[in-house]
Amino acid sequence: MCPTFDKAEQGLDLLQEAITNCGLTAGEDFFIGLNCAGPEMFDYDPVPMAGKSDKVANFPGQDMHKRKGKYEVMVGIAKVADDLVEFWSDLLTRYPSIIAIIDPMRKQEEEHWMRLCDRISDRCLVVGSQAYHRPGLLKDEQLTENFKSSGIAFKLEQLNTVSDILTCVKKMEEDDNQIIISSCQGETTDTFLADFAVGVNARFIKVGAPVRGERTVQINRLLQIEEQLETKDKLKLLEPNAFPHIAPPPLPEPEEGEGEAQTEEEAKKDGKKK
Repeated sequence: MCPTFDKAEQGLDLLQEAITNCGLTAGEDFFIGLNCAGPEMFDYDPVPMAGKSDKVANFPGQDMHKRKGKYEVMVGIAKVADDLVEFWSDLLTRYPSIIAIIDPMRKQEEEHWMRLCDRISDRCLVVGSQAYHRPGLLKDEQLTENFKSSGIAFKLEQLNTVSDILTCVKKMEEDDNQIIISSCQGETTDTFLADFAVGVNARFIKVGAPVRGERTVQINRLLQIEEQLETKDKLKLLEPNAFPHIAPPPLPEPEEGEGEAQTEEEAKKDGKKK
């Protein structure tokens, strides 16, 4: 189910080989999306708890400010946020069939997130999942220019309600985000998720590999819906993928008089050097 590879390229090469063996062409008939799970790759170091030098924190929430600050992209290979931007950019350049990456890093790295968006968003969707709060909170939050995405994945789980997701779908679509409806842990053979994805006009549905009943039923239900729409002459071709460019927010303008003061200081330094 989850083979272990030494490099990310090995898994992608195997996937593209399988696509080719099915008589399809990667990047034309079949596209790839990566669930990077940036928050789960972030490497926290066990640290002494406050006032208890002989005990260490058992989970990342304790003493979270003390951390390595690196993402373990592969076993034994850790990268800081700057290097992670280069890592994903390079991987997408070599594998153009990848059209979406989910949670490439944590939201806390918003500067690097936006830098990555600037590099890849015109050819790949940068999707937020764990990067956003749950719909019940997101629906009341104000979106800012400091953190943007071109897609968002919603899960119908725990405190997430259909009403909250519908509200957030509209909100995020207005902010140029593609919608992804995703399955969650504890899947069943109920096919509501497939109907829900079609009902909200989601661009993608994320249900995992078609290897178990709780997953294949979703795909079979989508095929049934397609057949029903075609019978009623309501089926239309999917529009080509669109990739809106996301640029980092502009730098704040210097306050009045700040630029002049800096110029005078530089002039004094130059005079002393002479």
